[in-house]
Amino acid sequence: MEKYKPNIDILKWALKNANLKPEIEKKYQLWFDGTKIPNYNDLEKFAQLVKIPFGYLFLPEIPRHLLELNIEDFRTPKTGGPTAPSRDLIDAVDMGEYRQSWYRQYALRTGQPVLDFVGSVTLTDSPKQVADSIKKVLDLTIEEWLKIPNADMAFKRMIELAEGSGLLVMVSSIVGLNTKRKLNIDEFRSFSMSDKLAPLIFINANDAIPARIFTLAHELAHIWLGKSGLANPDAGNIANSGLERWRGSVATELLVPFSALQEEINTANTHMTLDFIRELAGKFHVSSLVILRQLFENQLIDQDYYNQMVKKESIIINNALKKPSKTSGDDFYNALFLSIGHRFIRALVADTLRGDTLYLEATKLLAVQSLSLIDELAKR
Repeated sequence: MEKYKPNIDILKWALKNANLKPEIEKKYQLWFDGTKIPNYNDLEKFAQLVKIPFGYLFLPEIPRHLLELNIEDFRTPKTGGPTAPSRDLIDAVDMGEYRQSWYRQYALRTGQPVLDFVGSVTLTDSPKQVADSIKKVLDLTIEEWLKIPNADMAFKRMIELAEGSGLLVMVSSIVGLNTKRKLNIDEFRSFSMSDKLAPLIFINANDAIPARIFTLAHELAHIWLGKSGLANPDAGNIANSGLERWRGSVATELLVPFSALQEEINTANTHMTLDFIRELAGKFHVSSLVILRQLFENQLIDQDYYNQMVKKESIIINNALKKPSKTSGDDFYNALFLSIGHRFIRALVADTLRGDTLYLEATKLLAVQSLSLIDELAKR
């Protein structure tokens, strides 16, 4: 079989960026040192493994769009500094941009109203003012929030209210519908794409549900600010100042208004023990880190106690994420509606059935291959 000579630098980069196990990477060292020249089938399998188009292996240099994200990176660097975005992250962002672009054109064609809340605030607005604005637009009251039975229902309700206000909310643990391409929670938790007609929020579903709730609130603050960006919100990490501190404070005040928290504390009339903090977290459908943050920012606990408790709770939360999660029983369609969003799917199905969007494009937007899926979604 004819041998092919790919760009070894691209092969090395693609392999490193694919986040594969070390034993898998070692298999390709013979290619890199010239001992073995791969054939067509070898390279085709390699391209599938590292998730890049086959033809890219022969380009003179790495395509720019494979190295950079098209949105600003607001992630807090981990130990060792920031790393290049993975193919999974880049593809997830690209799919978000593709869907947002389609929905924006749909909104223009169908006369959807401009969303005035997008970009309606600045960093000079207090977190409480912004949180109150978000609650008003979403029509979310603290009374309703506290009556919701559990965090899972609270998260779904928050998404429902956000979509009802005009936002596109997508929650997925994988790239598209490819279960072999799991999104890394250590790499990112969310991204938002600001737009007056099609603001989009994407949440990495590999996080715990209370953490997803905080992340969604965090990204709502970003949309209100009118900025697009990639983030890894951490309720327990309070930045000294600037955008990250402000967004975290908005999210905290939105989910755990200090006035409501103070009322719960006064009613309980007990010491600020860790057990009580966890009890409060359950009532507000957040992690204990959010309660600790609100207590610290309002000077009800000191810096030492805050740091001590955050360290302890973070270990427990991270260990819980490492345990295999139980299946929720959701079928394919429930998962599809969550990962792409009810608002987007309703618009796409309606537009396709009217003939304004081709069935083939609709399947690409849904990341599926079956044309009949559109009709099935319409029935549902």
